[in-house]
Amino acid sequence: MANPIRGHGGYLGLAEQVAYDTPVAPTHFVTAKSLAIARKIEREAVGILGYPGEAPVAHDSYDKVETVEGTTTHLLGYDDPTMLLLKHCFGAVSTSGAGPFAHEFSLSDGLPSGTEGLTVHQAYGSGSLAQRAETFTGCVVTGFSIEVAYEQMAELEIRWMGKTGGGPTPPLAATLEDAPSQVEHQHLTVAGVTIGGVKVDNLQRVKANIEKGFVRVNALGDITTQQPVPGGMYEVTLELEWEWSGNSEYSGHLNGSFAAVAATFTDGTNAYALAIPRGQLGEVTRTATAPGVLRCSSTVKGYAQIGTGVMTLELTNGKATPETI
Repeated sequence: MANPIRGHGGYLGLAEQVAYDTPVAPTHFVTAKSLAIARKIEREAVGILGYPGEAPVAHDSYDKVETVEGTTTHLLGYDDPTMLLLKHCFGAVSTSGAGPFAHEFSLSDGLPSGTEGLTVHQAYGSGSLAQRAETFTGCVVTGFSIEVAYEQMAELEIRWMGKTGGGPTPPLAATLEDAPSQVEHQHLTVAGVTIGGVKVDNLQRVKANIEKGFVRVNALGDITTQQPVPGGMYEVTLELEWEWSGNSEYSGHLNGSFAAVAATFTDGTNAYALAIPRGQLGEVTRTATAPGVLRCSSTVKGYAQIGTGVMTLELTNGKATPETI
């Protein structure tokens, strides 16, 4: 009996492509909490009326379209591989300083300049099966979220879309950063998350979510996706949950005003600063179902502002560029 594959040791290998159809050997590697990118071929039954005297069941199928899609989840670190992931999540990055360095990630229209997506090597873990990995070509980030909850470490979830996969292959030899510093819930500074300069007290969870709305571009002669493009407006939201002790958030929702949202996380050396210059509070939900502490929840929607964009994430660390290990 063959030994099954375990998830232990799973990781991603990454490389920037300069041509959408041409894979590049991964040189950057990042650990993961979950891996779920998959290649599949959708097949359709041949649409004829059937055969006389036979049961009305299709006799054949044809290949309709090939897709690569799925999600991966990673701990949000202050390290190099996370920086490369964030560059492709947001679409743009600018670096300043001479050590420490400040890397500002901002949402852009499309893919990072000079790139045509990523080659993503997904190694599924450990086991006796040699071919337990697959390399996907032309991968782009269609959406992502960053979430921090009380007693938890910060997580980065990425939603992927790609062109094709190369089939089962042995995992690449990975060079992983040893025990990088990662964002923990207690790294939120004393200032907390603020809306219009007012702190959200007793905050329990915050989640930034970005849907980029990439759509597939298909054409006769090929079942794989051509380079995906944004198909509509980006959606930028910030989910908040807190224990009820004041009404400033509720008042903010009722008056409908726009306000800047800000939060900073730091381990004492490295730091993340999140900014939504023009946010608007949605409905504040307060439901009593037990005698204990009441929780509130709401969603801030980010709107564009000329000159400052809709959302930025600035990482300060000792790394000179967002691609170099």
